[in-house]
Amino acid sequence: RQLARELPVSDVMTKEPTSIRPAMGLAHAARIMLERKYGCLPVCEEDGTLVGIVTEADFVRFAADVVRDLDLVAEAVRAQERSGSA
Repeated sequence: RQLARELPVSDVMTKEPTSIRPAMGLAHAARIMLERKYGCLPVCEEDGTLVGIVTEADFVRFAADVVRDLDLVAEAVRAQERSGSA
């Protein structure tokens, strides 16, 4: 049995990974990752050229940005309501 440090990556990698196109909707990509329990998806052009990877961390970062933006909108609405009722 080979030691892990000697084992080539090719012995453990996913041989034919599911990939997505750059124009695919974010929700569709998330659904694929959830349904197939993938932590990331390669993003490839039609000819198979790798142009990037979308990861779970990318989705968390996006969600955090959305929550931050919603918090800013909610605060602006509350401030408007306070100034209108004063």
